[in-house]
Amino acid sequence: MVTVQKATRFFRLHEVKCDEELVRKWMDTNPVGLALKNKKDSLDEWDMYNFSEWLRVLGTAYEDRIDEQTKITRLLEEVAELKLKNKELEQKNYQLLSKLNFLTF
Repeated sequence: MVTVQKATRFFRLHEVKCDEELVRKWMDTNPVGLALKNKKDSLDEWDMYNFSEWLRVLGTAYEDRIDEQTKITRLLEEVAELKLKNKELEQKNYQLLSKLNFLTF
């Protein structure tokens, strides 16, 4: 059995930024984490990759086991952020083109 503390130390040694609370959540909800908690005696790099992937999508629309309404809400937030970023990039592009006197109207 792998403890939360042991898993957290292992991940940190491999430069994965995490705390015990995140590792505990992963070990309680993810099949790989559950296997570590209940069956396996040691961690390997595949466990680290699995944790990193789980952590990468945590809080996004791509998180496992979230309801459809939460997924839709998160996707709408992502679309709004992307639209804002697109507008900022369009403005920056316009400014750069104007510096080059390359505007086409």
